[in-house]
Amino acid sequence: MSNTLFERLLSNATMVDAERELVAKGAAAVPILISILDGTARNRFGVAYRDLGLPLRGALEVASHLGLLAKPLEKLLVQELSRGSYPAARALGYLGSLETSSVIALAGCLDSRDNNLAAESAAALIRCGQADQVEVARATAQSALATKNILMMQRHLKRQFSEGNNSSQKTDIE
Repeated sequence: MSNTLFERLLSNATMVDAERELVAKGAAAVPILISILDGTARNRFGVAYRDLGLPLRGALEVASHLGLLAKPLEKLLVQELSRGSYPAARALGYLGSLETSSVIALAGCLDSRDNNLAAESAAALIRCGQADQVEVARATAQSALATKNILMMQRHLKRQFSEGNNSSQKTDIE
């Protein structure tokens, strides 16, 4: 594949259009996203696009918008989550279902001092119907902050749903 798409992910001026193009590809975008997330996509100097910032951010954003189609990315998303990436937590929340290892990783982020990471992890667990899993119960039993984050996100998502703004239906790049 030509590096043109990857290069477009490097610029704020062209990144959104490149993300939209990837979203439009649907499942065909998954191998491209894998190559960004696993570091095999490299520029002409041999530098992994993931190490250049914006392409990794774009890949995570596209994964969120692909939703269930991004399920093959789950392990790579968990790796990003372990690096403290709240966009990875968000993307996990749109996969529809989660492996136990993903639930454990997200539960471990519930007491993060990074409010974005904690909130997106809580939202991911709730959206995927995993907030009542033993790993989450263990995390909330051990941390008042984890409990607070889950409860706040449950209230937020319930309010959002009741207002008719269910954010689980992502349709366009924000």
